[in-house]
Amino acid sequence: MANLFVAIIGILLFTWISIVAGAFVAKYEGNLFPVVDINSFEIIDIATFDKPGDWRLVTIQFDQIRNDCSLVGTEWYFHLGTGDMINELVIPNYIYSLEKIEDNIYQVQVVLRTEDPYDILNRSDIFLVHECHSGYFWTTRTQINNTIF
Repeated sequence: MANLFVAIIGILLFTWISIVAGAFVAKYEGNLFPVVDINSFEIIDIATFDKPGDWRLVTIQFDQIRNDCSLVGTEWYFHLGTGDMINELVIPNYIYSLEKIEDNIYQVQVVLRTEDPYDILNRSDIFLVHECHSGYFWTTRTQINNTIF
């Protein structure tokens, strides 16, 4: 009976450690092993999108340095306020088109909602979200800060 108890505790402890380690790796994988060369990231164009409301069609281009990953989405955040009172607003967006224009260079058109294109260039942080583990684990997020535009 004691061996069964030890085995159950061991399994539970292994499961808990696996979940914690997985959450840690999922959060920091994009920083440790980025999918995209952040120095190659570029906003090519910002145009008005033909849709009711304040929608923009943003064309971005980047060099993907990990070939085992595929882009599944983007996350855009706008900074509101200044100093210690900075908040982030999540901007609704979706991928309109994805094109591989050279060996590892991709051009993506993203539709997002904002009144002012200035916000996109000067007040936003972007996460490129990739699937790198064949759907078995987590998505990998590579952060692009607005300071590089």
